[in-house]
Amino acid sequence: MAEIEIVNLERVELGQKKFDLAVDFKDFKQDMFRIDSIPTNSLRSIKLRLSELNIKYYISWRTLNWRPILNTIMENPQQFIADGGWKFLNMGKSDSDSDSSEELDKDY
Repeated sequence: MAEIEIVNLERVELGQKKFDLAVDFKDFKQDMFRIDSIPTNSLRSIKLRLSELNIKYYISWRTLNWRPILNTIMENPQQFIADGGWKFLNMGKSDSDSDSSEELDKDY
């Protein structure tokens, strides 16, 4: 677990029956690990487990193309940090730092 940088929960929307999970490793040269089509009734337990493990996660309504994102970060990591790091993943949904994540769980 120490090699995980962040987890992005993708395609999380009201009415969706499934979502995806993308794991980004601290070594950005390593490919993302993906699990697709997870039943939404697993969302709450996955978020809880990620929080227990102190793994930063974001919730997104869309699937991202990770290779170009990671290449951009590797090209200029200082600029990535200056631009707010992973904050671009917030996309208007709650993340593991947000108190509103419990409100999202109520819908699932």
